[in-house]
Amino acid sequence: MIAVHPHPTRDALLLEIDRAAELDALDISPIELNSRSLDDWRGREVVLAGLGRTERGSTGQLLFVHEPVLAVSATTLDVDGAGRTGACVGDSGGPLLGIADDAHWQTLGVLSRGSADCRHVDRYERVDTLLPWITQTMRDGCGP
Repeated sequence: MIAVHPHPTRDALLLEIDRAAELDALDISPIELNSRSLDDWRGREVVLAGLGRTERGSTGQLLFVHEPVLAVSATTLDVDGAGRTGACVGDSGGPLLGIADDAHWQTLGVLSRGSADCRHVDRYERVDTLLPWITQTMRDGCGP
């Protein structure tokens, strides 16, 4: 890692890494960031991904769960596990993924706040509303 760039007012940050050394060695490729408004996503199914605590208490295993979008605000998306599923301790900053209208995966948000019991409402910062900050931060100090 080269630098950390926290957002000045929202629960988000950018990690500046040496792409050649870190991503290529791990065989990782980024998922496209959503750039379209998410205002019409209420009720649509999305996928939470995380490495946090499981119901058995273990951590570090990448797991995925499908949940509906409960609410959309100007800066956040809420999803609801309805007492069955959800993000948990250690999942913070993990992606919320959705299938765009053109049928490919996009990152819709990053986990800001999970439910205390890991089975109810989780809140994600919307990537589409963070894009101006991401673009400016990359111009000012991240990237090649």
